[in-house]
Amino acid sequence: MIWLLRDGRDVVDSWLDAYREGTWATDGGAYPVSTEGRLAMVRWQSSVWLKRTEEMQRSFDALDSRRRLLIRYERLREHPGVELDRICDLLGIAEDSDHLRAVANANLYERVPLGERGEGREIRRAAPGGWRESMSAEEIEAMHRILAPKLIELGYIEGPPATTTGDPRFSGRAA
Repeated sequence: MIWLLRDGRDVVDSWLDAYREGTWATDGGAYPVSTEGRLAMVRWQSSVWLKRTEEMQRSFDALDSRRRLLIRYERLREHPGVELDRICDLLGIAEDSDHLRAVANANLYERVPLGERGEGREIRRAAPGGWRESMSAEEIEAMHRILAPKLIELGYIEGPPATTTGDPRFSGRAA
């Protein structure tokens, strides 16, 4: 099992973008969410990410450690060749590290043509932490009420705060 884990806040942010008028999701039949509906969408997508993550974690933890691998999206973006090497090791594929780095570099987000990536597209933004820029303080607060315990457990946030309000780890401000 290969578990690709991404910070839930970035996942929620991506779904907020997808459910706007004229995006890949609405072009495919999804209903656009109005400005007034964004907070409900944040709560819903936060709950979905939490449930999916808990189910993946249960399945992952039940497997022998030699049959599983956790890949964090953020590390994959930072060191794609290294992470591909780890995947090949798990699968028993002997591959030259230089070749894996070349494959990773050929498929970087930055190599996707500008017209095929960006806001409203399936290939949107590859930079972790983008939620800080596109979500309101109220949306961030609602999201953290649902996600904070799991984000702390998974190491995306350090230590439990007394409250999420005013704490830079939970706000739109970079910590």
